[in-house]
Amino acid sequence: MSNNIRNLFVVVLSYKVPLEKIDAFRSAHLDFLSNYYAKDCFIASGPQMPRKGGIIIAKCDSKDALQEILKQDPFASNDLATYEIIEFSPTKWSKEFESIVFMQGQEDDPNKILDELKSREPIFHHPEKLGQTKQDIENQMCDEFWEVGASGNVYTKQDVIETLLERYNDPSYQDIWEAKDFALTKIAPDNYLLTYILIQEKTRVTRRSTLWRHIHGDWKILYHQGTIIDGGSA
Repeated sequence: MSNNIRNLFVVVLSYKVPLEKIDAFRSAHLDFLSNYYAKDCFIASGPQMPRKGGIIIAKCDSKDALQEILKQDPFASNDLATYEIIEFSPTKWSKEFESIVFMQGQEDDPNKILDELKSREPIFHHPEKLGQTKQDIENQMCDEFWEVGASGNVYTKQDVIETLLERYNDPSYQDIWEAKDFALTKIAPDNYLLTYILIQEKTRVTRRSTLWRHIHGDWKILYHQGTIIDGGSA
C-alpha cells in the first residue's frame, strides 16, 4: 500500500433547534452538499439515527479549509447546528475505498489536470455547468483575480462580475465559440498555466492564457489574458 495518504474528516452535526426549523432549510442544505460533492470534497453524508443531527465524511486540504467550507452550509449560517470536525489518518481500508483514501498522484497527473481545466475553458462560458449568479462567478476566481483583455485594457474582479451578470441576463446573447490547441505548464505547486486558441463567432481568433490555482480542493482563476492573433483565421 502507498504511503501517499490524504487525511479524511468526519463532521458531526448536532441540531440546536427543532426539526421543523431544520426542514425549512433542508433543501438549501442539500444544494450545499451537492456543490461540494461536485467539487470532490465530500465523500458521504446523511442523518444520524435517531435524527438529532447529521454526518459528513470529507476530504480536504486542511481542517481550516474545511471549516471555511462548512460556514457556507445554511445550517451553519442560520445558527441551526453545531459542527465537530474529527480529522483522522487512515491506516487500513477496503479495496473499494482505496481511490478515496489515496491521493494516488491524481492531483499531479498532467493529463487529468489538463482534462479538468479544459472542461472549464473558455472561462466564464459555462454558466449551465458552473452557475451564473454573482456567488457562482466569485467561486471561480481567486481574490487577487485580474484580466488583461484583447484590447490591452485591465479588468478587475468586480469589472468581470458586472459584465458577466449583464451577459447572463441578456436573453438575446449568443455564445458561439471553439477552443483548440490546449497546452498546460506547471509553474509552481498547485499553480498551472493553460494556453489555447479561442475562435468566437467563427471569425475572431485570440490566443488565451489562464493561470489556474488549486485551492481548498477546487480550481480557481488567478489571471487571464486574451491577445488577438493578427491575421488569424478560423
